Amino acid sequence: MTRRGWAAAGVGVLVAVGVVAGALWRNAGLPSGGQDGGQAGAFGVELGPEFGPEPGARVAAMAIGHHKGAPVVVYAERAGNSIEVWDPRTGEPLDRLANAGPTPVRSLLLVPVGGRQTAVWTGTDGAVRRWRIGDARPGTWHAVCPSEARLAPGQWRKQPAVLIGCRDGRVVTLDLASNRVVAGARQAAGPVTALAWDEAGGKALVGTGRGLVGAAGGLLGEGKGEVRSVAALGDGRAAVTTGRSTAVYDLASGAYVRGFSTGAAGAGVTSAGGRRMIAGGGDGVTVWNADRGERLGGLAPGRKVTALAAGDGLLVVATGGRLQAWSLSPTG
Repeated sequence: MTRRGWAAAGVGVLVAVGVVAGALWRNAGLPSGGQDGGQAGAFGVELGPEFGPEPGARVAAMAIGHHKGAPVVVYAERAGNSIEVWDPRTGEPLDRLANAGPTPVRSLLLVPVGGRQTAVWTGTDGAVRRWRIGDARPGTWHAVCPSEARLAPGQWRKQPAVLIGCRDGRVVTLDLASNRVVAGARQAAGPVTALAWDEAGGKALVGTGRGLVGAAGGLLGEGKGEVRSVAALGDGRAAVTTGRSTAVYDLASGAYVRGFSTGAAGAGVTSAGGRRMIAGGGDGVTVWNADRGERLGGLAPGRKVTALAAGDGLLVVATGGRLQAWSLSPTG
């Protein structure tokens, strides 16, 4: 069935927003593929056909997760306020939330809550909303920020939570288990532009227009521009994207470790087969070993990538409005 035919039939769809780094994922039902060290032609295995929006659409955000043990991708078109859920292996739609709020979606996550995959998002109004895939309607919502906000998965007393960054510098924690706002503090001098949860350190990493707050040595990446995304690497290091570059820093000392030219579409961080990877998109996609700095391979050569999401061995990119997914899991 075509997308128009499916939409007319009223089958559900989910919207996801922004370039999302480190989205949650279960590596279920994915093929293996790829080689270490520069064999770009053998790197990555396409999961299925192109899927999602019509050609030429503008994807505002994507997120990766799982539903009933299978991989799912959610996305939102920039002008829309619906949420679409697709199976990247078959290229088929799975569910849809037709009305995700009064304003277009701008930041979205997928988080498992009580065994159910849950979409959490904000629109340009700054309100935080949630929806369990498969439910007919969204759950309760919270007025947290006065305008557009940024989200990241986190923890509260070992339960799933969402960090919410506001333009006034506040970072608010929403406990998803109790559906309550449980903490909030001003953590930055200006608008929060990106967020990540450092589980090892038990703290938020807060990106701003001037650099990254939440590590030793003051602002990381100060003077390099607005932080577009940040991902905790799990060993006391973080990957911080500003402009078209991603730098890895040691959080304890603030020292610069290495850098990658990740491109205009931003960067994503994932792991598979015991190695951590950083992917960047612009003119195609390049994937590097995050720990050693070597180039592992390239995907979508010659295609303009406008959005990118990565998580637990899966990579999804938007090219020409359509979506394509790859498994980055090595053959062993």
